Amino acid sequence: MSTALLEVEGLSVTFKGHNGPRTVVENVSFRLAAGEAVGVVGESGSGKSLSMLSLLGLLPAAAQARAKRACFDGRELLSLTPPQLRAIRGREIAIVFQDSLTALNPVLTVGRQIMEVCQRHFRLSRTDARRRAEELLAQVGIPDPALRLQQYPHQFSGGMRQRVTIAMALAGEPRLLIADEPTTSLDVTVQAEIVSLIQDLQRQSGMSVIWVTHDLAVLARIAERVLVMYAGTIVEEAPVEQLFAAPTHPYTRSLLANLQP
Repeated sequence: MSTALLEVEGLSVTFKGHNGPRTVVENVSFRLAAGEAVGVVGESGSGKSLSMLSLLGLLPAAAQARAKRACFDGRELLSLTPPQLRAIRGREIAIVFQDSLTALNPVLTVGRQIMEVCQRHFRLSRTDARRRAEELLAQVGIPDPALRLQQYPHQFSGGMRQRVTIAMALAGEPRLLIADEPTTSLDVTVQAEIVSLIQDLQRQSGMSVIWVTHDLAVLARIAERVLVMYAGTIVEEAPVEQLFAAPTHPYTRSLLANLQP
């Protein structure tokens, strides 16, 4: 594999509790090359989302992450100060969440929310930020973007809201996009559209993608490699074709067995 853009070794996440600390992610290790698409699959509670959020400093207050190494482009993420991490978050590493309605501010127009990202990371004027926001909405396939900039999240369908969150993630021109189950709440047709959109955007920009999901069928389309998580650990890692053809772990085999024929 080429030089890793992201290299994680021995990542663990522990929650403080009344009965003592509880480790929910343990000894997670993986690498991601520039331009590569990697899938992280597992059932709810397997630790896949927590693992990704820990790298961006987005864990709940009661949680603590530690790792032997969590290096993004030569920088140790878990050792960065909050201002240093904020400079990376959104600009170099962006994330698209599952629930677009809660990810967007309901009292601000989508245009203002996208413009704020552009102005924060690139110090654009209001006019230039608005022009860039309109370009981003068009890029993610939202019709009549000039009009849509003036509208609020509740005026968009679920699929269109998810496109808006993708536009916001792209506003910082990130090198890594983390897609945290972005299609789960959408119907099958819209799911396919969002998957195709992210694939197209990756090809156009050359960014790396980590796709977090419980759906192996999605990863068959988008991922080059798959990490299978169970009970807070990675139990199998393989190229996607190999994983589907010859899974080695019983949990992976059970996930494949549950796929619709």
